[in-house]
This record gives sequence, C-alpha cells and structure tokens, in this order.
Amino acid sequence: MKQLLLIFCTILYSVLIKGQKSENAAWYWVQFLDKAGGIYEVDHPEAFLSERSLTRRERSGIAVTEQDLPVSNAYLDSLRHAGIAIRYTSRWLNGAAALIDAGQLEGLRQTTFIDTIEYISPLLGETTGQDYQYKIDSTGMQMEASLYGRATQNIRMLNGDSLHQMGFRGENMYIGILDGGFTNVDKIPFFDSLHQYRQLSATFDFTDGDQVVFESSTHGTSVLSTMAAFQPGILVGTAPKARYACMKTEEVRGEYRMEEYNWVAALEYADSLGVDVVNSSLGYYHFSDRSMNYVPDQLDGMSSPASRAAGLAFDRGMIIVVSAGNEGNDRWRYIDVPADNPKALAVAAVMSNGQRANFSSFGFDSIAYIKPDLAAPGVHVPVPNAFRNRLSAASGTSLAAPIVCGLVTCLWQAFPELPNREIVAALKASASQADQPDRALGYGIPDFMKAYRWLQNRQKSLSE
Repeated sequence: MKQLLLIFCTILYSVLIKGQKSENAAWYWVQFLDKAGGIYEVDHPEAFLSERSLTRRERSGIAVTEQDLPVSNAYLDSLRHAGIAIRYTSRWLNGAAALIDAGQLEGLRQTTFIDTIEYISPLLGETTGQDYQYKIDSTGMQMEASLYGRATQNIRMLNGDSLHQMGFRGENMYIGILDGGFTNVDKIPFFDSLHQYRQLSATFDFTDGDQVVFESSTHGTSVLSTMAAFQPGILVGTAPKARYACMKTEEVRGEYRMEEYNWVAALEYADSLGVDVVNSSLGYYHFSDRSMNYVPDQLDGMSSPASRAAGLAFDRGMIIVVSAGNEGNDRWRYIDVPADNPKALAVAAVMSNGQRANFSSFGFDSIAYIKPDLAAPGVHVPVPNAFRNRLSAASGTSLAAPIVCGLVTCLWQAFPELPNREIVAALKASASQADQPDRALGYGIPDFMKAYRWLQNRQKSLSE
C-alpha cells in the first residue's frame, strides 16, 4: 500500500490548488526545456514506477530512459511559488497542465526553463452530477439462453469464446480504460463480480483532480461492460476475470485540447501501475474552440500529443486499443486522434453480417500505413442501462474497440512471455482481410483462435 501511495503521489502530480481561481485564469500546457534539478534517477526506477510496470518492461527488454523520468520538481516548485496551480504533469512530453492568469503569461514566457506555453482550455467548473449518454437505445433486450446472453453473437464473430473455453478470461492481466465517466458502475448489478473480487483496483479523474469516476457519463459504463460485465445468461464481457483501472479524461462540458493532455497523463498513470492493455474509445479532431481543430495533414500519428503518447506507451510494452471514430458518413469521414498513430490498434465497427457500419471512420490515403487496423461488432451492442436494472443497446466504434481489447488481453494471457508486437502481428495475420487490407476495415475481423495458433507456431520457432 505504501508503494502504491508513493507512485500515486509522484506520478500523477495531481496538485490542483482549489481556491486559486480568477476570471482571467485559463489552462495552459507549459513545456519545459529539460529535466534539470529532478530528484529521480534512471538507475532507480522503482521510485516512480511500480514493480509490475518494471516487470512488463523487463519481459520485453525495454529499458527505462530519461524520457521516463518525472519532470523537474525544481521547475514545479518554481511555478507553485509564483502562485500557479498544477493539475498534472507528463513525464514523456516533459510538461505540465497549469492554471495561469493572463497577467502572468508574459513573465512566464521569459522564464529560462520554459520552452513554450500553449493555451489548452478555459477555466471550467467542477464536474457535477450531469450525465452524458452516448448513442444509447433504451429499449429492453431479452435474455438469451447461453453463457454470454445478448453478447453471444459478438464474441463468437471473433471466435473469442474459444479462448474463454481454454481458460483464458483475463486472469492476472491488467486493463486500463480512459473515458468520459463511469456512471453507476459502483451500483448496477452487472459489475457485482468486479467489486466482489476486487478487480477494480484504481480510479482517477483527470478532469477534476480526484478519484471520483462514477459520474458524468454513461459512455465509460457501456465501454467497461463489454469487457468486465459478468451476469451469466444475460451479459458476459470479453475479459471478465481481468483487473481494471478506470480513468476519467474526457471533459463533458466542452471540447478542448486539454482533453488530450488529460489522456496523456492517464496513459502515463496506466504505465506506472503496470497496465498491460489500454482501451480508449475517445477521439479528437474538432473542438469547441475552432482554432484548436486539426486538419487532415496533422493526422500523421505524431502531430498531436495524444498520438505521440500512444506510440510511446507501445514502446514501453503496452498495447493501446482505440476506437477508429464514428465520422464515416459525416463531412470529416476519417479516423481521428489518437487512432492515427501506427502503433495504436484502431478498431472499426461492423454490423452483425460483418459489413462495415456506415458511421465507421475511414483511414487516410495520404499515410503509408493501414488504418484502421481491425474491425469488430459495433452496432446494437448490448450494454447495461446505467439507471435501471436492464439491458440497452449502443452503437459505435466505441463499443467495437473494447470488445477487441478484452480478447486481446485474454490472448496475451495465453502467451505472457511474448512482446506486444507479436500479439498485434498475430491479430492482423488472423483477420479476414489479412491479404488485402483496406482503408475501411483495415486487416478485417480478427479470429482469435487463428491468432492463438499463429502465436503457438511463433513461440515454437523462437524456442528452436
């Protein structure tokens, strides 16, 4: 417990100072020039990374580098002494989300240890009990006479039930979920086993700087259910035995670039905890402040902070599963951030017949790599009603991604000694369009038993 507390304090840096607000204050990203004056060392990573995180890296031969070091505490102290509140920092991007008054900006820009300062959000109030529901059809759904209930068709389309029958249900694996809120996950019966067996081991709200995540949005509730729900005969998710961390990064009161930095901070927190697989059913390209909008040329996998972080997380041994986006029949049409990073596993949505859902976003012809990467069921997916003890239905790549994420976790459980790149390669090789990937469904619908056999052969060849 003491080690976890140390990590929580040193990695999150959630030191939002309540009360220091003025009408001229706004949120900015402060980019530091270096990490001089820091108290942490590469030779002692146990001071800022959990044992599980270090074990994951060691298993794949991944070294801890200076980029993994926390930002300079000397720089943070200097900002605090100037009366500036820090919400969190990023080790990988070497910066901090800071609440700054307009009158302080010019002086800060002259500060020798600061590289740049970027406006990322106006000052918003704290999250209230308001709820944002995402494409939910609240009609009742009847139970099916099978273990998975209404989720039967979805898991069988991916041949994921075969993994479960072999005993791979996510045990000893750790999944992190980055979302907009998890309303009533602590109350509704679909998640009883999650609490009974203490599988929900960490929560944090990066929008308010607290640990309260069972609020604001039912979107995360739906996403979590596709993996963690366990009510046999009614609804069983794709990784019902995994351990989970739920992190709230999405701002339901408006769309601003700060959400991307929330996302990065949460991803680094997941890394520090030792999370194996991350699901993020979020995407960015259009904001409430139009000056922040992305243009297609910027979706190159590296221009946005979230996309860069997705690649850095993969380089540290995690698998990052993201939704491809729901703009396929809108003016934008394409995937968004962070699905554009080549190392993020972007998932498109298909209907029950395996055909592309009309809302599922396309990949860009202008990038050299295939996007999206895979496809999974995303239309009329059964999810809990967060306010009544019944099932509803939801549609979107937001549901396709976690269905895949849960099974990715189960597949990796079967081959824990193999690095993340081997797991991803197996999924693409197993998929329905492996020989002719396209910009609509990528490599297609994965077959998890084919991927399992592919990895068996791969494991055998590596041992010879």
